[in-house]
Amino acid sequence: MTKEFSAGGVILKKIGKQVLILLVKNIGGTYSFPKGHVEMQEALIDTVIREVREETGLTNIVVKEKIGWFERESIKRNKEKVKKRIDLFRVELGKNKAIKNVKSCSWLPLEDAIGKMKYQQDADFLRKYSSTLKK
Repeated sequence: MTKEFSAGGVILKKIGKQVLILLVKNIGGTYSFPKGHVEMQEALIDTVIREVREETGLTNIVVKEKIGWFERESIKRNKEKVKKRIDLFRVELGKNKAIKNVKSCSWLPLEDAIGKMKYQQDADFLRKYSSTLKK
């Protein structure tokens, strides 16, 4: 089985005591992290910046620390099975926190997001790191 590498961002904001996470809405109403394939000789942080921009439209972001990673199997368009390692980083909005023209994304309460994730491993990641993310 081929191994692939992806990287993405966990974008959070607080409203009062509630923590919201920005997720990409998939066909069928499920959600996933803004993430994607690491290009040849591309640093993980550069992948995060590129993928967040491509999938959310956000350009004024700051990539913070790496939160963690997980692996899952995936099926490519050509039906090939691959093992994918996904590294996720905390991403903050830059000084201009106004979000305009965000593509098909939604801000969801962290607790609600866990049950709406497309992939079980994504949900497990959120569950595992939810207390860390709320800080």
